Amino acid sequence: MESGRFDGYDRDCLDVCLELYKDLKSTLRDTLKVLEEKGYRDANVWSTRNGDGDNGRRCERGREQIERGRMEKTERAKEGGDGRHPMDRRRG
Repeated sequence: MESGRFDGYDRDCLDVCLELYKDLKSTLRDTLKVLEEKGYRDANVWSTRNGDGDNGRRCERGREQIERGRMEKTERAKEGGDGRHPMDRRRG
């Protein structure tokens, strides 16, 4: 969204992050339930796995992949194509 416009790539980034954080919300809810039942070992494993910023890193990696796709599409368009990958053009 650096150009000031919101496009399909930006939407893809947000969708990826939304799914990751929905998963995190569910895991945190389950962790709290296990804590209430004194299942400390399971709660510790779950909270450690999800509390270390892993979802944030995955979200950022997804954004980077989408940005690379945007740049590749721009390069193909500059080379005289329509911006689509050659395999996509074969499908019509």
